[in-house]
Amino acid sequence: SSGINAEYGATKRFCRKKVPRFEAACLNEGYRTQILQNCTSTGKEMTGNKVQRCAEVERMVVNRCDYKCQSNDTKVRFHIRGPRPRYAVIGQGSSITCSIAAPQNDSTFEMYIDGTPASKLSPNSPWYNASFTRSTYHYSNG
Repeated sequence: SSGINAEYGATKRFCRKKVPRFEAACLNEGYRTQILQNCTSTGKEMTGNKVQRCAEVERMVVNRCDYKCQSNDTKVRFHIRGPRPRYAVIGQGSSITCSIAAPQNDSTFEMYIDGTPASKLSPNSPWYNASFTRSTYHYSNG
């Protein structure tokens, strides 16, 4: 099943049909699960109307198929997102988001800006007032 170990009630016709579609059309196309844990999705992060359709399929699969994602993925993934071009105006404030997805929390992680740890930026640095923050988000089932 597309490199994703799935356990689901194969005797259910619905599940035999929907689970492979969910994996192929959603997980393998960049959908980031909203309910399921330990799911590995591939490709660029999905956006737009497809996300809503995949979320609906995910809910159906979770409720009717006893589906669980199993991931032995130890990769750490970085996602950096800047403002959409229509919101990026020269001379105006904008947000850049950097997120890291990893199988476990690393409390020793330090973000560097131009080779300097973010926690040690000098008040003379143009980045000092950017107010870099660090937070942890845990995905939960349900």
